[in-house]
Amino acid sequence: LRSVYVAAGVRGNPIVFLMTDSQIVNEHFLVYINGIITSGWIPDLFPKEDIDNILGSIANEAKSAGVPDTPESRINFFVSKVKKNLHVVLAFSPVGDTFRTRARRFPGLVNSTVIDPFQPWPRDALVSVAERFLKDVEMSVDESPDERAPVQLRHAKVAPGAHLVLQVPAGEQADQTDLLRLVDRLDVGLSTLRKTSQDVTELQKDLKITMEKVGEKKVATDKLIEQGRRKGRH
Repeated sequence: LRSVYVAAGVRGNPIVFLMTDSQIVNEHFLVYINGIITSGWIPDLFPKEDIDNILGSIANEAKSAGVPDTPESRINFFVSKVKKNLHVVLAFSPVGDTFRTRARRFPGLVNSTVIDPFQPWPRDALVSVAERFLKDVEMSVDESPDERAPVQLRHAKVAPGAHLVLQVPAGEQADQTDLLRLVDRLDVGLSTLRKTSQDVTELQKDLKITMEKVGEKKVATDKLIEQGRRKGRH
């Protein structure tokens, strides 16, 4: 994180910091992430010596921008550059209770981010992907099932996956099997994303209710404090 802050705040490099939930081996990581996305600053991230070096590195740039020559003003200028250049992307799955618990402990994960749930793919996108992967596969129509239908009094049905395998030469069936496995994974992924969208909606509702309760308790606490002050005066 120190190197990321230096690159974004000192050198002015645009940076995307991507983190998935599988990379969170310690919940303390989210303390830093919450600080980044809420205020742009992590207390005690840099030792004093590094802070002095950073402020010295941006001194001329800060002066050119009209920033007062004080440590506090330079730090604010440094943080503003970090906010401008550092973009945090969190790829979290809301399936289960883990994300719900983290959102309650670290409200910035919801309040200070733009949640972009993956919606079901439109039909045009699905067709485009299918055409891309099947463009080199020869798809022929076998009329023999219909020809045999009057004799057998029924149509012979073949599952789409099996039909694709039958259309591919023996030497290419291994590649086709991999393709079908990818298609299955895509189908499972789409189902998970649909459930994810529903879970995020429920989470937002729960958070709204929780914030309302917090507001009510705050009002009640303020009243008790005011009553205590009045009694103390008497």
